[in-house]
Amino acid sequence: MKQPATLPTLRRQGAALTVLALAVVLAALAGLCFGSQGYTPLQLWQAWCSGDPQNAVYRVLLHVRWPRTLAGLLAGSALAAAGVTVAVLSNNRSPRRVQRFCAGLGIDFVGHAQKPSRKGYRRALEKFKTPQEHTAMLGDKLLTDILGAKRSGVLALMVEPKGGARGPWQKVLHALQEPFKRASAHDERTARQ
Repeated sequence: MKQPATLPTLRRQGAALTVLALAVVLAALAGLCFGSQGYTPLQLWQAWCSGDPQNAVYRVLLHVRWPRTLAGLLAGSALAAAGVTVAVLSNNRSPRRVQRFCAGLGIDFVGHAQKPSRKGYRRALEKFKTPQEHTAMLGDKLLTDILGAKRSGVLALMVEPKGGARGPWQKVLHALQEPFKRASAHDERTARQ
């Protein structure tokens, strides 16, 4: 017969749930504050209270930040309920930029991955305690993301960046990978069987 939970156990569980709820609220607030233009919580609050459709901060909050944050929380909740962990594997050497981006989404990251090297993939697999056969890499760079995933035994899923490559270096990388993408176009699911 199972014993009922004791009061100290219930208090610890309640404290853990409170900390978790606070983390979700902070992640949502970070998602609202961070973007290409950073706003303080006070600026967002004032814009929201004004309700002025002529206010640029209000428009950004209403049409970009709220939908993005809510979609992120809903998708994250659904993935977490299914036992899926989402993380970023970045080649960026400075953790500050990646950390700021990931904080807005409420996800973790592994930086300075040195893709297509296997090192970053191994660090991510160890950090998140997941076997390679239960891991997928969703990437937009054939010569870094996809090649590294293949070399590491991780399912590689290629996507095109929304709006295409931005910036001169990104455009060069995407132009270099184009012939390889055309030559290897196939359905990854049938290739694994």
